[in-house]
Amino acid sequence: MSGRRVNGLRGTPGTAVWQRGFYEHVVRNEEDLNRIREYIAGNPMRWWLKREGESG
Repeated sequence: MSGRRVNGLRGTPGTAVWQRGFYEHVVRNEEDLNRIREYIAGNPMRWWLKREGESG
């Protein structure tokens, strides 16, 4: 439903809105939230390392 609304606002009916392979994850506790925060904070560095060929 939200994808249809986004496409309606953008004037792009039928266009994919969400990333392929995306999955939902319910944050169940503080530990889970902290793990997700660390992943997000470290993501630019992991991307850079992979781009530079220093990480597999």
